[in-house]
Amino acid sequence: MSIADKSKKTFEVGDLVIFSGVSQSSIKNEIGIIIGHSASELEDPIFDGSEWYVVQFGPMKLIVNNTMIEKLESDEV
Repeated sequence: MSIADKSKKTFEVGDLVIFSGVSQSSIKNEIGIIIGHSASELEDPIFDGSEWYVVQFGPMKLIVNNTMIEKLESDEV
């Protein structure tokens, strides 16, 4: 997957994800679930150009963009 493809990926509420951002050591190996889409809530120009999501990682909720998380893929076809 190219970097351009990775930045265009989208997620849906209920998708299971793994955090892959720069602070990965603080939530290493923690599976999260997408609980919301926050694009309409973030109006600051710094957030433009990315899709942003609210993800629940255990007791912690994070707002992350589509480049900071990886979808947990199922082995089932």
